[in-house]
Amino acid sequence: MLIIPTIVLQNGSCLFRTAYQAGANRTFFEDPVKMAKLWRLQNARTLLVFDHDAAYTDKNNFAFIETICRELDIPVMASGGVRTADEVEALLSLQVHKVIVSARSPEQMQNLFRYFPSHRIGVHVNITGNQVVCGSEPFEAVAYLKALEQARCYRAVCTVRNADQRAVFEPSVFKALAEGIRRMKLVISGGVSDFSKLQVARSLDRRIDAVVINRALYENRFPCQAFWCWHNKESLDLNCFSTAKLRT
Repeated sequence: MLIIPTIVLQNGSCLFRTAYQAGANRTFFEDPVKMAKLWRLQNARTLLVFDHDAAYTDKNNFAFIETICRELDIPVMASGGVRTADEVEALLSLQVHKVIVSARSPEQMQNLFRYFPSHRIGVHVNITGNQVVCGSEPFEAVAYLKALEQARCYRAVCTVRNADQRAVFEPSVFKALAEGIRRMKLVISGGVSDFSKLQVARSLDRRIDAVVINRALYENRFPCQAFWCWHNKESLDLNCFSTAKLRT
C-alpha cells in the first residue's frame, strides 16, 4: 500500500493543523518547497499538495506548486476546490502529474473526463451516512463510484465523515466501496491516524491501494518515524535525492 504524504498550502507556506510540535522541535519546514524535498528524502513515492487558498478563497498557490513539481523527481498530485476543466488545465500546465477534482454530479464528471486522460485526473469523494452529496443532490456511495467508473474515472480519493463532518476510518465502509467497483482504485483519505489502522487498511481489499495521511505523519504517530532523518532536518542536503526523469 502506497502512503501519500500531504502538504497543505496557505499564503505560500505550509499549513499544519497540529499543535503537537512547536518552534525548534518541529520536524517539518514552513517553506513548502523545502517540505516537499524533505518528504522526498524520506522516500515518498508521490505527494499530494492541497491548495487551501484555492479551495476557500479567490487566491491560489500555483507558483509554489509549479516549483515543487519542477524540483522533485516523483509524481505530484494537486487538489483544492478543483471543479472545472479550466482549473484542471491550469494545474496540469504546472506539470502536476494528477489533479484531484472535487466530486460533482455523475453527468458533470462525465463531461470533465471527456477532456482529459483518465490517468491525469481523479475524484475526491466525501461520504457521510453512505451518501455522497454533490451540491444539494445526494447519491448512494457505491452507485456514485460505479457512475464514475462508467465515466472512465479509475482513481477515487475517498473520505468518510461522521455526523460532525470529521474524517473517520470506517473499515466496513471502505470494504463495501471496494467490493462494489471493478477496475477503479480507491485511496483512503483521513482517519488513518496510527500504525494499527494502517495495518487494517492494508488488509481490506486489493482495490484499495493507497492512503493519504496528513496530521498523523507530522505528529510522528508511526513507530518508524523515530528513526527518520527529518529530526535533524537543518543538517540535511535537501537536494540529495535521485533526479531520474519521470516516464511520461
